[in-house]
Amino acid sequence: MYRRPKWHRRGRLVGAVVCLAACGHAAGARAEVRPGDLAPDFTLPDIHDVEHTLSDFRGRVVLLDFIGYSCNPCILAAPAVEQIWQDFKASGGFQALAVDMWNGRIFNVVGYIEATGTTFPVLRNAGLLQDPSRYGIGVDNYLVIDADGIVRYTSVDEQSDPFNDAAIRSTIQTYLPVAVNTRTWGTIKGLYR
Repeated sequence: MYRRPKWHRRGRLVGAVVCLAACGHAAGARAEVRPGDLAPDFTLPDIHDVEHTLSDFRGRVVLLDFIGYSCNPCILAAPAVEQIWQDFKASGGFQALAVDMWNGRIFNVVGYIEATGTTFPVLRNAGLLQDPSRYGIGVDNYLVIDADGIVRYTSVDEQSDPFNDAAIRSTIQTYLPVAVNTRTWGTIKGLYR
């Protein structure tokens, strides 16, 4: 029976340890965006090749929905995200954006839109946002960014389910610009007397 020399086995072991250390180091170095951080800017195309730049939405609260075009949890949460869009879009101070982190082709993203009934922009080629120098997170995550571009909520730390409808809604309501918050016209007029 052939036995490899000791130095060969040791070399494989050392290689495996180096690989594990490097993988662990890379995971540890992953710099996820956290509440209080300025949201990294990006420009991405939608399915019509219209480019959307995050900083163009300053002055509005933005919900970023990090999806994969065929990610099952993303598809299951999509109707609830759509409902958030429907509930807040009339305020004029809110924008929802889905970003396809799997860099799907247009037909993949269109398939997601048709399957989920999503009516807000779904941006393509967003895989670069997973880079630690950008957002450092993957699919099935949600961020709420305030009108000044500051991250106020991230689902990354949610233990049981990354889609926490109540927390997302509460954060959006908290950071909606005052003029479009849920005030009556009489209350707003009273502010200017």
